[in-house]
Order: sequence, then C-alpha cells, then structure tokens
Amino acid sequence: MSLQGNSIRWAIEFLHNQSDGDLFPRILEMDVINCRKDEFIKLLEGKNLSEFIPGSCRRFIVPKDEISYRQATQLDPQDSIILTALIHQYGQGIESRRLSRAQVFSYRFQPDDSLGLYASQNAWNRFWQLAKKESRKSNTILYCDIVDFYNQIYHHTVENQLIASGFSNQSIKWIKSL
Repeated sequence: MSLQGNSIRWAIEFLHNQSDGDLFPRILEMDVINCRKDEFIKLLEGKNLSEFIPGSCRRFIVPKDEISYRQATQLDPQDSIILTALIHQYGQGIESRRLSRAQVFSYRFQPDDSLGLYASQNAWNRFWQLAKKESRKSNTILYCDIVDFYNQIYHHTVENQLIASGFSNQSIKWIKSL
C-alpha cells in the first residue's frame, strides 16, 4: 500500500505550521511545498515509496541542558513529510498494540492539527509526578539517562514491530532505508 493523499496533506500542513521539531528553526522549503501542496501530493500519492530515496540529513550537536549535549538530526523536507505521513497513516496500528497509559509514560498517538501526532503533551510531567510520589516509599532512587538509545536499536526488531502493527512492506523498506 502506498501513501494516501489525506495523510500527505496532513503531514505538509502540520510541518508547515508547527515545524519538524523544537531543536531547529523552521525550514523555508516547507513554505514552498505548502503553497504547492496539491502538486506535491500528486507526486507522492499512490507511488511506490522505493521511488523516493531518502536524501541527506543534517546532524548537529545541540545543548541538552546547561552542561550536556546530544546529537540531533534534521531530515530532508521530503523525507520528513513522507515519514510524518506514514506515521499518520499507520500510527493507530502501533498505538493499538501498546501497553496501558498506567504502565508506559510516553506520548500516545492521536493526530491533532495543532499538537501533531500526539494529542497530549504532558506525558513527561505525568511520569515525574508519579515518580516523585512513588519515591516517597524508598530510601534510594536511581536515575538513569540512556545515552545513544535510539542509535543502538536493532533494526530487525523495529521491522518486526512495524509488520505486527500493519505497516505495508514498502513503507517498512522505506523507513529502514531512512
């Protein structure tokens, strides 16, 4: 299955209005793509994703807090649109397989025009509130930051999870190539 026009449109409009993250400035290309979104949608909709080889990304070292840094990557605008459209189109398959909100503190898939792919932005605060409450029961607390977690994920595991979540074969191949 290929990308659907409504998911491509949603991705373009969201990325134009909200940008592709909070670490980088808005990219000018999104203004042009948004102005010509009907043409852009026609270029992507119904096509085999193997026709769209991921472009170059930009990598930076950005401040994490006052004393530490992390690596951040900004995708090529077309890749950002394709990835966002894929998640918009298939994200419910991932969400339906997840553990309950009481067990996992992360953003939950629920596309919203102003908030993005995740309708609630308070998962981090909810986690820390519960952690504070639970810490009162203990004498010792261990706090860990998993450095380079995403860089170490085994791709075959991701592929299996995408298959189980209902992603099409060509979308999985495109994500892996990204």
